Amino acid sequence: MRLSTDIDIIVAPDTDVDTYISKASTIFPFKQCEEQVRIGKNSIEKRHFKFTYQSPITGKDIYILLDILFAENPYTKVVDCEIRNDLLLTEPEYLLVKTPDINCILGNKLTAFEPHTTGIPLNVKKIWK
Repeated sequence: MRLSTDIDIIVAPDTDVDTYISKASTIFPFKQCEEQVRIGKNSIEKRHFKFTYQSPITGKDIYILLDILFAENPYTKVVDCEIRNDLLLTEPEYLLVKTPDINCILGNKLTAFEPHTTGIPLNVKKIWK
């Protein structure tokens, strides 16, 4: 089993995200933010940030990764969703974010290809039952 602790967002190409990252890194409970520089094997523009905070359960430092893809919106249908959650310490006037509708995100997850995260590696022989 695998628990994903990352946040994936898409922003328009040439968006200056540094101001937003700087501001977000000062919001409780975050203690630190650092950019994780990764060299991709393609020309897709991405940036990755590691936000560290203290676990309320263990007291140890843990982190959430923010992955930013610089691209036009690929989804055919997006909906406005409130960021409203007791865990995130939100309060009214809740922020609205655009997210893919349920069918788009399900299609995305069912067709995602990432051989280095979960599942059986592609070069392993498989027996289908």
